[in-house]
Formats: sequence, structure tokens, C-alpha cells
Amino acid sequence: MVQPPLSDPPTVVVTRPAHECKTWLDAFRSAGFPALALPLIEITPALDATDAGLQSALSRWSDWRAIMFVSTNAVHHFFKWVRPAQLAEWQASWALGKGPRCWATGAGTLRALRAAGVPESHIDWPGDAAPRFDSEQLWTVVSDQLSTPGNVLIVRGHSALTTNEIAGDGRDWLGQQCVAHGSMPVYLAVYRRGIPSWDAAFENAWRLAFTDPNAVWLITSSQALAHAKALVGADADLLWAHRMVCTHERIAATARAAGCQSAYVCRPIVDELLATLRAI
Repeated sequence: MVQPPLSDPPTVVVTRPAHECKTWLDAFRSAGFPALALPLIEITPALDATDAGLQSALSRWSDWRAIMFVSTNAVHHFFKWVRPAQLAEWQASWALGKGPRCWATGAGTLRALRAAGVPESHIDWPGDAAPRFDSEQLWTVVSDQLSTPGNVLIVRGHSALTTNEIAGDGRDWLGQQCVAHGSMPVYLAVYRRGIPSWDAAFENAWRLAFTDPNAVWLITSSQALAHAKALVGADADLLWAHRMVCTHERIAATARAAGCQSAYVCRPIVDELLATLRAI
């Protein structure tokens, strides 16, 4: 059913990294919502082909019971170092029912794994019907794989606001579950999440986002909130005065605790986001 256009649709401020914004901007604009890119996370590589941790992870491919990719960026910045001959070898192994399982918390990471050449038969994720896309939902799907201990590699990012560049950082709930089941996870940080460069384009987007009181900010990462808070400084009240649509309850809780009075929760699925935008 085609939705009637809103009389005064709010501008949607998309805060995802720059290379991930276009798909979201196009979807919102096609549905009649003005959309503005304000990438609050800058993604850069955290290692190169000579990195010892990377080479160890690649050489131990057949030893891993599973490899968890925390995001699309984790997939991209891992597989960019995989040589075509290596990938062909892994695909041949997967075709025989061997090789590690690849774990993903959400649909975007699932799609990235497919694009990287991983067969869907070897990808585990919460599924379309999951109430949330997170580690807890993923664990309900994969926990049986560790009924006996096995090696698990967790591929993730490193935040510029922390200091552990080797293992990376982020919420470690799933890693703790692996330990509780007798498996010792190994962490590999393949990208960095940094505060965006304050250039002319970003400054203009920042000004437009803040001066529009009707704008709705799409927040898909707690890191984006942390960077916004760091950038806004003493003017935090101006930030929290805006409505925010958050793709997980933990993100919304962080926003509310900081002072946001209008934080809504919606899964990161275009149709559901559009329905939420029309309702608020």
C-alpha cells in the first residue's frame, strides 16, 4: 500500500559513516523525506597486510570454529586482505561442508559476507523475524555450535576514544558467552572508528542539522552519539532537543540518559524506519 505524503515531512539526519549513507539517503528521499548526510563516524583501516595478528588469523583459517563479524566494516576491512587464491580455497572448503561458520548480528553484515564470497549456508545471523539485531539474538542461533569448546575469532573495530588498538573495543557480551562455554575468543581490530574531520562539508551539514528543530536524527551506533557529544561541547542541550530514531534500545537508553527527551527505537529496516518516521 502506497503511503500518502506527509504535509511537512521532517528532514532525516543520517549519521552513518560516509560510505554507508547513500543507500539510506536514497531510501528516505524516495519516500518523500528530505535527508541530510551527517557522518558522525569516520572509518579508516587499523592495519595493513604485514600485521602479525591479521596474518595469524588468515593462516589459522581452518582452525576457527567460527568467525564473528561485528559490522559491514569488519567484513570489508578483513576480506580486503584475503588473496583471491585464499578465497578460492576457502570457498572450496565451504562447498565440502568444512571451514568456519561466519557470524553476523544484522542484515547488513549478512549482505556484506555474501558479497565477500561467503556462501549463505555458512552464515549465521538472528534472522528476519528477530526482534533486535544484536549479540544476544545471534547467540540464540549459534550457541549450540560451542557445545564443545572451539576457537572463535571476533573481527571488530577500534575506537579513537579508547586505547586498545590491538584487540579493538566494543561491547563484549558474546565473547563472554564463548568463554563461559570453554572457548577462548581471539579479537582482531581491522578498522578504526574516529571522530569525523571538521571540514567545510561537515561544518555545513552540522549547521543544517542543528538549526532545523524539526529534524529527526537517525542513530545506528552509540559511537555516533559519543562523537556528537564530543563535538557539540557545551551546547549539548541543542543536540538532545532533537528527536532521535535509534536502531537499538541500548542506543536510545544512552541518548535518554544524556538528556534526549524523544528517543524512539526501531530496527534498521527501511520500511520500519519509514513507518516510525511517519508516526512520530
